[in-house]
Amino acid sequence: MQKNAKIGILGGDKRQITLSRRLSENGFEVACWGLPSGDVGGAVRCADWHSAVEKSSAVILPLPAFPNGKYSVVPSSGESVTLAQLLFAMPGDAVLLGGRLDNVVKTSAKGHNIKVLDYFDSEEFQIKNAVPTAEGAVEIAMRELPITINGARALVCGYGRIGKILSQMLKNLGAKVYVSARSDRDLAYIEASGNIAVRYTDKTFVGAANIADVVFNTIPAKILDKTVIENMSRCKLIVDLASGDGGTDFEAAERKGIKSIHALALPGKVVPLTAGEILGDSILSMLLK
Repeated sequence: MQKNAKIGILGGDKRQITLSRRLSENGFEVACWGLPSGDVGGAVRCADWHSAVEKSSAVILPLPAFPNGKYSVVPSSGESVTLAQLLFAMPGDAVLLGGRLDNVVKTSAKGHNIKVLDYFDSEEFQIKNAVPTAEGAVEIAMRELPITINGARALVCGYGRIGKILSQMLKNLGAKVYVSARSDRDLAYIEASGNIAVRYTDKTFVGAANIADVVFNTIPAKILDKTVIENMSRCKLIVDLASGDGGTDFEAAERKGIKSIHALALPGKVVPLTAGEILGDSILSMLLK
């Protein structure tokens, strides 16, 4: 894609403010709509979404693009644009970019001859985005716990991108860190990193949950179910970072008297500047290939 091409940005949070500046600084003509207040640099704020989309070579949607299975973008202004309206208005050879785009979006776009790129699928984006997500989780724990992270017993559920970085951050802060995983490979890496490995499928996981002061979940499956939560004797806080409905039985946690927080989209909330730069770099890589 040529650098002087027009790009429309529809909706989002403060990350898209930085994204608008980033793309404009790289020579694109950027038209944005539905963004919160802030300095968008050389980008132009449009009064309506049609103006942002018209003649755009690419249109960028937020992360997630269409939350809760509703195929419409609803920015802070309250006005919305549906998927059908957007695809009908986009030029036929344009590119639609968004985060966590499902098959309905991809199939609908294909019917309009519109190419779809999901920046959430980018390995570069996910690895870089794991750092502000982990920092945000630690910030929540520091704010909500009645004890210090230093000396606390922390259980991290999952050893993916976020779990790897989060467990190391907690260890560096002086926590005694238990990390749960399934594969022998991950369990070996956990032990090699100086943390305590526990396997989901045996009693060590329930045992670690029982003695943990704080639990962090990164897995979008009911890992922290009623049985596990009822056996928790020390836990003061659960921070669930998993997408969708999370991996915690939040009602069981409430009955147990354990504060639980479903902390979604942390990068945009806690470090929007850095998160916007990460998003901008990933999208630039996609557009300039």
